Amino acid sequence: MELIFFIAVGLYLSVYDYKHRIIPDIVVLPSILFLLLLRYINDTLSIEYFYATLFIVSVFILPIIFNMRFGGGDIRFGIFAAILLGFPNIALFLLFSAILHLLLLLILKKKEYPFAPSMYIAAILVYMMSELLWKIIQT
Repeated sequence: MELIFFIAVGLYLSVYDYKHRIIPDIVVLPSILFLLLLRYINDTLSIEYFYATLFIVSVFILPIIFNMRFGGGDIRFGIFAAILLGFPNIALFLLFSAILHLLLLLILKKKEYPFAPSMYIAAILVYMMSELLWKIIQT
């Protein structure tokens, strides 16, 4: 259920970010709360989601502090993904998001591009393939 909700909302946020260069708080903030509620109802809410959220905020706050072209909406989308993925999967999410984003920039020959589409694809990939990815990393 969590994945289906994330896919629907994440797709909307990605398209919206692509078109308008902003991630609307009116959608992402209630979605974060609803995903937390789903985890609670399904009895899958644990401390690993709190750790993942702290990890995302810690990593994403640095570009904002140094005034790099990074928005607060990206942090909130990252928190949304953290609640889907938990810790340590959020680390793979960050790695894949960065790789996908850089590939998009290279392919499209642009200096900037909305980050939500890369985060969206990375979150789904990590959710579906995390066990396999961790096995590959550990070998």
